[in-house]
Amino acid sequence: MKQCKFIIITALACFGHNVHASDPAKALDWFVTNSSDASKFIFPKNFYLGIVEFYPNYIPLARIESQISDSDSGVTGKMLQLREIVKAGGREVRYQIWYQDESHWRLTENTTPPNPTSPNNDAGRDGDTLWHLTSNSLHVTDTKSLRHRGKWIDPNYLKDNTLRSLYEALFAISPPPTKYTPEPPIRQESSSGTFSLRTAHSSEAVDFINFSIQQLSDTYVIREMNVFRDPAAKKITVGVKSTFSDWAYNNTINHNVAHTRTLYDGDRVYCTYTISELRPLSESDQISKLVRLPSYNRKDPLRGELTFTVLMNHSDNEELIFSRPNDPTNGDNETRSVISKKRIRNTPDNEATLDNLGKTFIVITILFVLGLVIKKKTGTAS
Repeated sequence: MKQCKFIIITALACFGHNVHASDPAKALDWFVTNSSDASKFIFPKNFYLGIVEFYPNYIPLARIESQISDSDSGVTGKMLQLREIVKAGGREVRYQIWYQDESHWRLTENTTPPNPTSPNNDAGRDGDTLWHLTSNSLHVTDTKSLRHRGKWIDPNYLKDNTLRSLYEALFAISPPPTKYTPEPPIRQESSSGTFSLRTAHSSEAVDFINFSIQQLSDTYVIREMNVFRDPAAKKITVGVKSTFSDWAYNNTINHNVAHTRTLYDGDRVYCTYTISELRPLSESDQISKLVRLPSYNRKDPLRGELTFTVLMNHSDNEELIFSRPNDPTNGDNETRSVISKKRIRNTPDNEATLDNLGKTFIVITILFVLGLVIKKKTGTAS
């Protein structure tokens, strides 16, 4: 079964091209030119980005309360969290990014209502060192290691996830190598300068994508996007519809930005993305302190006193368990004692080693058997 590639389109920014609302050809030229320019885009250095995601809830509270009261296996943390989400009307996720360059950045994630098992997540990169911090654990690796355990300490995590939302807010297309092929003519829908443009898509599961383009000052923006699968039944869409609003030019990134992007699942809002802040880094951000590897013997600039008791060093294939600072068995409350130390099992390197050993054994066995066969034939012939 073929997977459909959902395309989250947010906004198209102009690189200084002068266009006119009354000229469909100019609008088409703008779309093609800016799509090409987007493929060459590189994020600038030294900026701060704030993004808020909100996922509305449509589950009645009475249904959740009934499930909790009827539970035979006990009330789980997920059930309690779901009840809090329903009470709050949805779930909000706030991201903050301090980005100096691709080798020095800090990301924080805070969810409301909080996840009881992981109320917050922090990740960072300081040169070759990558780390992921929660209230309970600290995971560490480096860019030269194959042991990138989990999405948070993957070198491409920031670019492929949170910064991807900003990219899409600038260009209204997914990052390369996604390709869009306009299928002229572009159609003018009204005298207000709104155009409809159909594009073919590189995915075999998507027939075409329809953009609603509108004039904004001396450029154009995308107001709506729909993905269609069946050209004969245009009311049937694949994935979600996206709308884009709150446009403004941002001097930090030197682009028009759609500060609000709304994704729909049918007639319901699935998620709203809001760019809450986009500004240059300043000295008060103290980027060098934000990106450095957290330590249990100093306060973090954002989280304060750290509470993790597990350190997973994936580069050294080692797990350390610490006593808590307020543990009575720990004589010094200002430091943490290592109470357990062991090797991490089933790392990608170990798995690869075992796999290679297995393959080597099979090859040796085959050669041994072939040798016996040849020897037997030789002996028979003589």
